[in-house]
Amino acid sequence: MDTSNSVKLSTFLVCSIFLVLGLEAAVQISLDPCPAPYKPGDTWNRGSCAPCQCLAPGYLSCYRCGVSSLYIPKDMQCYAYANENEPYPACCQLHMKCRGEAGFDEKMLLGYMRRLYETIWSQNGISRDD
Repeated sequence: MDTSNSVKLSTFLVCSIFLVLGLEAAVQISLDPCPAPYKPGDTWNRGSCAPCQCLAPGYLSCYRCGVSSLYIPKDMQCYAYANENEPYPACCQLHMKCRGEAGFDEKMLLGYMRRLYETIWSQNGISRDD
């Protein structure tokens, strides 16, 4: 099997696995050379929850969390979070933490609500000064 077919097959298999597991993730396969000092077969992390692998000379793959959402009614006093200490791809899974549960963090709720309203305002062309 030539290298281009191998890369296409690998991409298909990885994407299929994520669909079956119900996890939201993104895969990037690049023709860029692996950064020094990595060589084919080496793996490393590009930040939390972002593993990369040098596949072959001139082939690099990196995995990241895709776009995900979790519906939380604004009157529930909950926030969404991902546990970045989990191994990939479990670190992509969103969880909900509500007031009264163990480990609830008021600052996380306030930050989540601020980002939620800023997004709504931005989508509707409203500035914070209006």
